[in-house]
Amino acid sequence: LLANYNITYNTANFTITKAATTTTITSTLPNPSVLQGTVVVKFTVVPQLTGTPGGNVTVSSGGNGSCTATVTAGTCSITFTNAGAFTLTAVFAGDPNFRTSTSAGFSQTVNAATVSPSPGFLTFPSQTVGTTSSAMTETVTNTGTATLTSFAFSINGTNASNFAVASTTCPTTLAPAAKCTINLTFKPTATGS
Repeated sequence: LLANYNITYNTANFTITKAATTTTITSTLPNPSVLQGTVVVKFTVVPQLTGTPGGNVTVSSGGNGSCTATVTAGTCSITFTNAGAFTLTAVFAGDPNFRTSTSAGFSQTVNAATVSPSPGFLTFPSQTVGTTSSAMTETVTNTGTATLTSFAFSINGTNASNFAVASTTCPTTLAPAAKCTINLTFKPTATGS
């Protein structure tokens, strides 16, 4: 016996969304760092399920520099232009299969060297034209929290050629709280100079 059968198919719409990701800054080196020094930022982008996210991650420091690298690179470098305490964030831009995500804040401290001369200016006594004065001492102190590197000094301004460095104890690097001296002389080339 054959019977008539009526078959009905139900249809449904499915929406497949991109998978979630978690972006994390895992470390910064060095931390603390120094002003104008390069900081290497390490980051990860982990998918919610399986797969490998692609695309770029941008790390920003709130207006004090940023860097962008691929997810697979896992690192990028920032050169800080200001000293202080900063919060870094990493943003994964997403790709065709994975959604964008932003890391939690990561603290970075950038220290600066600060040069403090003492006294603030030198006043040489009257000196006969063509003769060299006794040396006067300028003490330089690094009052900052970072080592001063590539330390150099020069004499500038009106009649700069009338002044000379007689001696110095200043090295090319000066650690925080360290001091050095610069001994200067005055040899006028004309009256009133």
